[in-house]
This record gives sequence, C-alpha cells and structure tokens, in this order.
Amino acid sequence: MTAVESRPAGVALTPSPGGHRPFGARVKAFVALTKPRIIELLLITTVPVMFLAAQGVPDL
Repeated sequence: MTAVESRPAGVALTPSPGGHRPFGARVKAFVALTKPRIIELLLITTVPVMFLAAQGVPDL
C-alpha cells in the first residue's frame, strides 16, 4: 500500500509570504480560540444546577 496526500493541485504547503498578521486579527483569532460562547453556555447550564444541588449557595 502507498500513502497518498489528498490536496488540490497548486496548493503550497509553506505559509504565504507577507509577514505577520495585524494585531487586531491576532486578538480576534485568540478570542475565537478561547470559545467564549461555549463557556457562556456551560456556565448558564451548570451554575443553577450547583445552587439547586447544594440547596443554597455552594461552598467554594
């Protein structure tokens, strides 16, 4: 058997020339990497359940 790379013809494997991204683009990419919307949904679903399970304010 042989391994075959599947990629469109003409696609380079090296990064595109042009240097670094602008600071704003890097910040936006970092924020997207932290996935704040998913964390928000997790907190919305878990915090009320912690209060219900502890029958009041849970200990920290």
